[in-house]
Amino acid sequence: MRQAARTEHILAAARAVLAGALLVAIYFDPATPVRNGVMAYTVLLTYACLSFAFFIWVRRRPIQSGIVPIVHALDFLAVVLISIFTHGPESLVYVCFTFVVLAAANRWGLLETVVTGGAFLIVFLIQGLAVTGLGSFDLKQFAMRSIYLSLVTGLVGYVAEGDKRGREENSLVARLLRMCQIEGELTPIIQTCLQVIGEFYRAKGVLILIHENSSQRTFRWQYPASGSETPSRLPELSPDEGRKYLFWAPAPVWSWRKLHSGSNCRTAWVGSDGVFKPQARFEPPELFPEAAFCDSLLAATFLFGDDLAGRLYILEPRLPSLPSREMLYLMRLSDEIGPVVLNLYLWRRLRSRVRVVEQARAAREMHDGIIQSLIGLELEIEALLIKNEQDAASRRQLERVQRILRQEGQELRDLMHRMKTPALTPDELLVFLSDLVTKFGYETGIKARFVSRTEAPHLPVKVCHEVARIVQEALVNVRKHSLATRVEVTLSSDEEGLILTIEDDGTGARLADTDSEETISENGWEPVVIRERVRLLNGSLRVESRTGPGVCLVIRIPASAQTKWWGAARS
Repeated sequence: MRQAARTEHILAAARAVLAGALLVAIYFDPATPVRNGVMAYTVLLTYACLSFAFFIWVRRRPIQSGIVPIVHALDFLAVVLISIFTHGPESLVYVCFTFVVLAAANRWGLLETVVTGGAFLIVFLIQGLAVTGLGSFDLKQFAMRSIYLSLVTGLVGYVAEGDKRGREENSLVARLLRMCQIEGELTPIIQTCLQVIGEFYRAKGVLILIHENSSQRTFRWQYPASGSETPSRLPELSPDEGRKYLFWAPAPVWSWRKLHSGSNCRTAWVGSDGVFKPQARFEPPELFPEAAFCDSLLAATFLFGDDLAGRLYILEPRLPSLPSREMLYLMRLSDEIGPVVLNLYLWRRLRSRVRVVEQARAAREMHDGIIQSLIGLELEIEALLIKNEQDAASRRQLERVQRILRQEGQELRDLMHRMKTPALTPDELLVFLSDLVTKFGYETGIKARFVSRTEAPHLPVKVCHEVARIVQEALVNVRKHSLATRVEVTLSSDEEGLILTIEDDGTGARLADTDSEETISENGWEPVVIRERVRLLNGSLRVESRTGPGVCLVIRIPASAQTKWWGAARS
């Protein structure tokens, strides 16, 4: 809106100067170019007065969008009247014609400029036939003038269209940069950015997928947004679902047309060297979901440093210019937005680490404060019991309070362990599990042993973190429910992935069917939290009952494929 008002201010000033200059030029023209002097000067004087009045008006009042077509029509009519009462197309009317064409180009674009120039050609043709008659009409001369006017119209419109598109592209980059710098939840920011991109391309929908290279996690956002996306939760995809969108592509930017025609899909791309290839052989994979819901799309692969890779899908875009230009612009958009997106991601990850540090600090304060107070109360009660000065009822009451304090203290220790679970790398996982099991045995008196039959597993950071939380939860269950005297945690691997075994000799569930979840629930024991965590890792959990006392949990975690699907993108 501001740009449109600025354009009208410039055109109003140019119109006033042009009208005054035409009056002076016709007055001093030695060839006496007017056909009807009185009418010519009247038209020019009226046009000049209206131009000056409009110039003053637009300087003081905001311009309504509905007035602009009326002003353009009056400019067109003024040029027609000037050409009638002067020497027509041979006079200074060419200057007015050029001004009106430039005004259309700056206000709108190529189409409106061509329509304006075509209307002028029709008027000039009718005027020439009316003045000279059909018999003496010089068709060759009119054809040359028409070619000249058409060239001026086409060139002005094309240059103005390119300049307008460039301003829109710069405005899009600026808006995206501003939105990425806003503090807040990540999901609303990304969805707003997708909405801006969708409106820019007038697309049916926009998808973006962000892939964390270190943790192998994939997140998906879309516009229009689905009802399941909430600001507090990142829309994470499973590995199988993510591979449907994140496949290897031979170029960083490409377009598909006629997707519904199957094997006749048309592909064009821009390579990493910036060369446009209009006819390429690259068809969507069979499992690509969007191929069934749209007939054309524009796609781009982005690299955000070494930590992130992403892919953008623009569904059913309406491209106002050549596909090659739009693809090159997407590459430019990647260069402009990439560092900001990376900073936004790093800032979010820094906040997560700060939250972990704060949790660890809260755990230390709990240990130094609440837990020490509970231990002190327990010792005082123990001292009272040793004195044995109470009656039987009071002694039972103190023993009950002592059990409650001991139980609550252990619950707080378990909570502290969960709060202090760090983000583990594969090299740190084995050491952490060994320390965790050893500390568990020291605190509970249960004989605990950790056995590792594998080297550092090749797992993402998220999976390592979840494995540590699973072992923590299993040890808590052993302490609370099993009455075990021995527990063993074993970590091994095979070709399919990681195997985690947790076995105790307590009085756990007696299971007749080791693979039935219903049977596990009927026997009164179900590791719900562990099972949910295993499902998040696309793993499997099997609860086995031994011939003697105890229960064994066997957890399998599949190895994740870490193929670089973004290999064709620019580094």
